[in-house]
Amino acid sequence: MNLSYSRCKGKIERFVHLFKKTKEYAELNKHYPEFEIFEETKGKFELEVVQAAFDKWAKQQATNRKRAEFTKNLNHLISNDYVLVRKRT
Repeated sequence: MNLSYSRCKGKIERFVHLFKKTKEYAELNKHYPEFEIFEETKGKFELEVVQAAFDKWAKQQATNRKRAEFTKNLNHLISNDYVLVRKRT
């Protein structure tokens, strides 16, 4: 996932905040200063471990968002707020 887009900055900040609480971060912090752990080059984190954790976290966030949207839509259907209409092909 490319990190260079300005709309991703808030997402990156959330990830950094959560990643700092992990055992992986604690282990990395023994060997690297914080700025090197989260250093970005060409839109990706330089450390593969951090990039892999970010990709996994971003995928989980997308899944959670899709599930929430699906649940919301399903609740609308169940409550009769919306009606399914067959799409013409």
